[in-house]
Amino acid sequence: MNTLVTNASFGKQKVQNTQSRSILLRSLIDIISLPETQISNSERQLTGELVEHLLSEASIHERRKIAERLSHLKEVPYQIIVLLSCDQIEVAKELLENGKGFSY
Repeated sequence: MNTLVTNASFGKQKVQNTQSRSILLRSLIDIISLPETQISNSERQLTGELVEHLLSEASIHERRKIAERLSHLKEVPYQIIVLLSCDQIEVAKELLENGKGFSY
């Protein structure tokens, strides 16, 4: 019985961690998406580094949605553009076809 409770608690905690990570990732993407007048380049790059680490654990669905959202922006951290552009085609497609951030 004790093992079942522990396993159930672990499963619940894992779901909560995944949800928390998704919320954090969306919030960081909101920051990256701010206009140039509201965020400095160094802040955008630092936020991009955090996003880069979180993307490694994001689902393909989350990565695709992020790529679609970022494809409309000019000011996207380079490492995020490269990471998402080299992802599976269903993630990379929007960036590769319509990405405005490829002006490096």
